[in-house]
Amino acid sequence: MNCEVAVYHFRTPDDWPECQAAEPAPLVLSIELDLVATVEINASGLSAEEVAARAWIEAVGRRRQAKLIELNAPTVIIKAEVDPLRQSEYIREAPGAMSHLGGLYQFIFDNRCETWLIQLSSDWSPD
Repeated sequence: MNCEVAVYHFRTPDDWPECQAAEPAPLVLSIELDLVATVEINASGLSAEEVAARAWIEAVGRRRQAKLIELNAPTVIIKAEVDPLRQSEYIREAPGAMSHLGGLYQFIFDNRCETWLIQLSSDWSPD
């Protein structure tokens, strides 16, 4: 069974040029979501978290892997960017009401450096 998954990048005020240039920095309590990609994942036999991790790898991880190769990073780091087991460590169900908003399964991917929202299509269900 294939599942359509949308991957969004959270942008916080620290990412906004208008906030970086302001002195003193404005207090902004909002975020923006940028759609990075919508990908199809073969979800057969996978948990929702595993589907979310594989979607992040397709949307983001493969580009990061290519950049790390270009930078001659250690092999262990390069391989980690596309390792579903490793990436699933960063996946958590979205908090509270956000977790099944609009019938979508939603997850947060947070590697302590960047944060992503991952939405599984409403027709996803565990096998």
